[in-house]
Amino acid sequence: MKEELQAKLVEILTSIQNTAGKAGDFAMAQLPDVAQQYLLYGRVTLTLYVVFGIVLVGAGLATWAWANRVAEGKQDDGFPQFLGGLIFIVCGLTVVAVNFSYMVMVWFAPKVWLLKELADLVK
Repeated sequence: MKEELQAKLVEILTSIQNTAGKAGDFAMAQLPDVAQQYLLYGRVTLTLYVVFGIVLVGAGLATWAWANRVAEGKQDDGFPQFLGGLIFIVCGLTVVAVNFSYMVMVWFAPKVWLLKELADLVK
């Protein structure tokens, strides 16, 4: 009886080892495709972040121009509008500053960006 259990245990462990090996082979075969998809994801998201930041800066400049036109015709100096425009501009420049270098990296040095992302994932 004990020998039968040992034989069954060896059979189960061999089966697990073979399945793990097949899963590892599958993962290695899919790795280039996964890397390409992750690069595409990085390119799209970082580009959208930078575009969003530029749109915020443009909205801030437009708000400043509008506030200037409003203030010319009134005694009021339009301070709230100027402040709102300044907030848009600062937020937009911050978004661009934080994401621009990563966007450039993902477009022009994708392997370096991918390695940095993998290092961040491991941390």
